[in-house]
Amino acid sequence: MPQKKVLVAMSGGVDSSVAVAMLKEQGYHVCGATMLLHENSRKDTAEDAHRVADFLGIELYEFDFTELFEKNVVSFFVEQYTNAKTPNPCVVCNKTIKFGAFLDRALELGFDLIATGHYAVLKQESGYTTVYSTGDHKDQSYVFYTLNQEQLKHIILPLGGLSKSYIRSQAEWYRIPVARKPDSQDICFIPSNDYVRFIEEHTDKPCSGNFVDTEGNILGPHGGFYRYTVGQRKGLGAFGGRRFVYSIDGERGNVILGDNPDMRCMSASLHSCNYIIGHPPQTLFDCQAKIRYGAAPAKCTVSIAGSRAAVLFPNGVRAATPGQSMVFYDGLKMLGGGIIE
Repeated sequence: MPQKKVLVAMSGGVDSSVAVAMLKEQGYHVCGATMLLHENSRKDTAEDAHRVADFLGIELYEFDFTELFEKNVVSFFVEQYTNAKTPNPCVVCNKTIKFGAFLDRALELGFDLIATGHYAVLKQESGYTTVYSTGDHKDQSYVFYTLNQEQLKHIILPLGGLSKSYIRSQAEWYRIPVARKPDSQDICFIPSNDYVRFIEEHTDKPCSGNFVDTEGNILGPHGGFYRYTVGQRKGLGAFGGRRFVYSIDGERGNVILGDNPDMRCMSASLHSCNYIIGHPPQTLFDCQAKIRYGAAPAKCTVSIAGSRAAVLFPNGVRAATPGQSMVFYDGLKMLGGGIIE
């Protein structure tokens, strides 16, 4: 049987580099590709990716996705913030770039599969490719909820159920040049993580307005509602006590503040829902939901209506934020999700 050809998305980091080494050991015909996404890509990712590819003896492609990334990720990010939403750009990037354009390019080049350094587990069950959480703090199954079966059948995740400490040790064992490179923490296209300045440089939309309390009383002006997100406490100023962002009214430009730090949300509405096997388990089902990346799963009941969903939380959740993705799980099995309205 001929070797299956795998194209690994190489970021120049530890995870994707170890993925290459592991796949080579497993007998795949492995090549790499680094994606140029923004002005820092060549320095931050491509240089290290080339070093690793040379060291491991594989061919490396460069895919210039800068225009596509600007249109689908950066512009979306700015648009959402200036419409009083708090987006997750990584979800959009994974859908449109890493498992969209990258996969399409790989198949055009004759590869059978693509691989990434994500920490999630793929399984074949009842004729479907299903996605499972790793069950620890490194789990990245959350960002896979937008994918479909056609995409998933071409994806392998060699780091699957392995721990980050083990992957670090493997990088040292393979003597990979980037073995001690730190993990990336910031939004990749905003290295300083100063997203407020970034938004201000990329829009002229007026976003000024007032802080108001839950009774509608004006407390004072703010410098742009894109500076704030639901649940935020710091950076609000002094208004006679601790205040928290309850909600943002983009139409009026108001940031609504309250003094209850708990802010339990008992329900939420979702749009743009997607389910990994192509349809929801039922039109009404119980599961657990993560209301943002890194959040603990919370018990809920989901009612489906086409691509929309109504979600009830019997114990409530804190600060379900419009624009963020809510992802459903049955234990460790990821079912799908949607975007919070």
